Amino acid sequence: MALGTVMLIELTYHVTLDTGQGPVMRLFGIPMDTGDAGPWVFAAFVLICGALAFEYYRRHFAERWSEIQIEIEDWIRDNPT
Repeated sequence: MALGTVMLIELTYHVTLDTGQGPVMRLFGIPMDTGDAGPWVFAAFVLICGALAFEYYRRHFAERWSEIQIEIEDWIRDNPT
């Protein structure tokens, strides 16, 4: 998700502030033409895939965390101090 965000920010920065240097920029050592749709689509794709993966793992973490919280509450209830 971070990679897609960085790519979109850098592409936007180049288009808005570095237009005098031409449409081609180097990002992570790779030349990218900001006038072409390819880099923009790829950056958006990486961002969306990252967001979907984050949500998938967040849900699984939340489920597991809920189970652990229930176990802790049960243990506290069964073992009063």
